[in-house]
Amino acid sequence: MKRTISFILSLVILCTMLPCNIVLAKSITDSGTCGGNATWELYDDGKLVISGSGAMSDWDDSNNYSPFYKFRGNIKKVTINNGITSIGDYAFYYCFNLTSVTIPNSVTCIGDDAFYECSRLTSITIPDSVTCIGKGAFAFCDSLTSVTIPDSVTCIGKSAFSYCNSLTSVTIPDSVTCIGESAFSSCHSLTSVTIPNSVTSIDTCAFRGCSSLTSVTIPNSVTSIGKSAFSYCNSLTSVTIPDSVTCIGEAAFEGCSSLTSVTIPNSVTCIGNFAFERCSSLTSVTIPNSVTCIGNWAFSSCRSLTNVTIPDSVTCIGESAFAFCDSLTNITADALNQTYSSENGVLFDKNKTTLICYPVGKGGEYIIPNSVTCIGDYVFRRCSSLTSVTIPNSVTSIGDGAFYKCSRLTSVTIPNSVTSIGEAAFYECSSLTSVTVPDGVTSISWAAFYECSSLTSVTIPVSVTSIDTCAFEGCSSLTSVTIPNNVTSIGDGAFEGCSSLTSVTIPNSVTSIGDDAFYKCSRLTDVYYSGTEEQWNSITMGYNEYLTNVTIHYNYVPSEKEYTITFIGDYAGEQTVEEGSDAVLPVAPDGYTYTFTVNGAKWDGKNITSDVIVTVTKASSGTIAVSGISFGVTLSGDTSIGFVRAALYSADGALKSLKEYPAAQNVNVVFDPGAVGAYAKIMWWNDNMQPMCEPQIIHLQ
Repeated sequence: MKRTISFILSLVILCTMLPCNIVLAKSITDSGTCGGNATWELYDDGKLVISGSGAMSDWDDSNNYSPFYKFRGNIKKVTINNGITSIGDYAFYYCFNLTSVTIPNSVTCIGDDAFYECSRLTSITIPDSVTCIGKGAFAFCDSLTSVTIPDSVTCIGKSAFSYCNSLTSVTIPDSVTCIGESAFSSCHSLTSVTIPNSVTSIDTCAFRGCSSLTSVTIPNSVTSIGKSAFSYCNSLTSVTIPDSVTCIGEAAFEGCSSLTSVTIPNSVTCIGNFAFERCSSLTSVTIPNSVTCIGNWAFSSCRSLTNVTIPDSVTCIGESAFAFCDSLTNITADALNQTYSSENGVLFDKNKTTLICYPVGKGGEYIIPNSVTCIGDYVFRRCSSLTSVTIPNSVTSIGDGAFYKCSRLTSVTIPNSVTSIGEAAFYECSSLTSVTVPDGVTSISWAAFYECSSLTSVTIPVSVTSIDTCAFEGCSSLTSVTIPNNVTSIGDGAFEGCSSLTSVTIPNSVTSIGDDAFYKCSRLTDVYYSGTEEQWNSITMGYNEYLTNVTIHYNYVPSEKEYTITFIGDYAGEQTVEEGSDAVLPVAPDGYTYTFTVNGAKWDGKNITSDVIVTVTKASSGTIAVSGISFGVTLSGDTSIGFVRAALYSADGALKSLKEYPAAQNVNVVFDPGAVGAYAKIMWWNDNMQPMCEPQIIHLQ
């Protein structure tokens, strides 16, 4: 017994004499191979050690994971020993508890997605031996705050550091020539970046969504800025584009809502689609003479932009290039430009035959020049301050969306010269009260008068053969409609939501009525149909529950009505007019033009549908005095009214040049250089396109 006690005491004394820094060895929980000559060992404390020589194997996320992927939640630290030359694709993919990694100088390449979504990794030291950082190598490393890229790296791969939400700074060395697609996209904490002179291209989405980025320096070595390269960098306030850049890529600075100014150098020839869209703080931009093309939507929704000058080099302006620029009041085209021209801040083609863009910020009333034959697509889109437009008889077509969401437009007269009204032409013109479709139009296009909620009457001519889908949908103030005899089809939802509609007249020419053509016409009680019941039942009828509970009046023949037009004022008279016909406006005996008004509104005597009393007033008179061949013009009268139009003609009466000037006491008329003519005709018009005086003729030969 005494011997046993002595042995135990000796053992205790021996243990107390051992050095205190000795700890028990960590045990290996698993191990294996991870390359031709590479092995791995995982210890119970979460340390993963990669040893051996040569390259690690490559893996992927299609059930071909690394052998230690199944332990990814246990891996906290990775040590790669000297001798390993590359870190394989997806090597440490989704090791979400990994906090540190040691990479030796023997490694030359970090593979694709090697550390993808290692969300607790806070820092990484990349040795000088590394020349390639693969795509997605550190993507979604949410805790990574800084990274230093060594001089040996020449290319930063696609999405290499994308969505590193804690990354505040990054140093890119002079060795890098290419910043790959989405390399730093959505690094929301990145505040600044300096791109070295070695970089020649900034690829697609390279810094997209870096919402804290306030400044960026682009060096002279860069020749192209890729698609969406800096889009939605919401804190970026200014950017200088170097002379080396020839093209600003599509959406390159889209959504940079704090960007107040941008300098575009003379080297740039193309501003891509959406390049500066939604740069809502951009107040000014200078487009240099080198630019030949401004892409679709290039400056759309730049809501602080007030003025734009189009240089003489520009030959192409894309669709909606300046759409939704709420503060834009003036677009000026250089006089030497061979493709575009401008007048009073409005953009036209060179010959002023096509109206291209009316600045959104302009309001009030607008008279379209007589030279215009075509109102282009979306010309007046969302001009919410526009109240009325005068369309001259020269116009033959109104483009798609031409008056889209002109919410304050109360009146528009469409002349008989118009033969085509585009899709959504008057979409959501919620203040428009009446409209007369001219005789030459053959189709009411898709959504042409959609949600014109104040529209109480519409006149559809006999030339129309089809009413397209949603043509009058949401016209909730429309009480009745007469569809003319030549219409063969009424499209889906054509009158849907016309909640005040009580009656509709349908001719027997109609062969099809689309689904829900009269859906939610809750007050519709009567349909007047010119054909027989048998003909009605033969119509190809879509689903139309609101037509099942109405009274159908078959064999309907409209009665002919006559209305009396009584003229009072400076010219008295009276005439009787059949319903829907035009009044014959009286001609003043002394040759002066008269103004015709009903309740203070201009009246043109078209499509009479009721008795009416018309006030006739002679227009204000004035005189023009012409001083010599310098075309000096002196106006006497109320010069706050209207404008002066000067036309230059050849001896055979051909128009050679046309100029317009705001009315003033003294107007200096200057025709274009090189213009040659036999005589000039000068006329003073008031704001209603009525002459203020007799025309003056200057003979030059």
